[in-house]
Amino acid sequence: MRVTTILLMFIFIGTSSSIMADETSTTFKSPEINAEFKKLPELAATLKALTEARMRVARGELIEKLKAYQTKATQDGDLDEALKVRETIAELERLQAADEKPSNKNVSSKPAKVNIPKDAARFGKSRYYVVTEPKSSAEAEKICAEQGGHLARIETAEEHAFCAKLIQAYRPAKKNDQWIWIDGNDEALEGTFVFGNGELVQYFQWDAMKPNSKKGFNWLTLDVTTGLFHDADAQLRPFLCEWDVMDKSK
Repeated sequence: MRVTTILLMFIFIGTSSSIMADETSTTFKSPEINAEFKKLPELAATLKALTEARMRVARGELIEKLKAYQTKATQDGDLDEALKVRETIAELERLQAADEKPSNKNVSSKPAKVNIPKDAARFGKSRYYVVTEPKSSAEAEKICAEQGGHLARIETAEEHAFCAKLIQAYRPAKKNDQWIWIDGNDEALEGTFVFGNGELVQYFQWDAMKPNSKKGFNWLTLDVTTGLFHDADAQLRPFLCEWDVMDKSK
């Protein structure tokens, strides 16, 4: 398949999902049927967000492959092909950058003040802190955000090992406190977990009996004793906040 054809396909997929979000003005005599119709815009918006998250991942992978192909074309002396690939990469990176711009929806115009606890643990360019007061997943995410952070987004085996060791120092007062909220849920589409920023969760280290497909078990947690992933129901639990600190000197 020609590179230009691939590019057009990605542009089309990235924009066509907005068609699903059209609301219907149809009204029936049945309140139950009308209620079902009212769910469609919300479902369409959710599916659109999931599609866009998948698109960012797929587009990023294609960019890396095209860069390798460009290098090979240059080494082979096929400069016309290398130039064509470079232009395609630039267009894909433009689309990627546009998708990664934060949405203004439900976001305050004034950014939250970063307030990292002094004893927060450091790993790479992030800081982590266990909040022991049990909260719902939504409340936990709000509290982290109000301090300039977010629920911990575990993306690599190394980060997972660090977080698992960190939470083992916490001694839960109740059995329900054994599981600590981290970022990620499949509330919109069973089996497809997304972070609070809309990105797909791609790293998992599940407990042997997980994930749970039962209704209502939609939010990711870490088990204090094993460090493994669980998908839990909406009860009050401790949680792990993360702050992204780009400057390691901070």
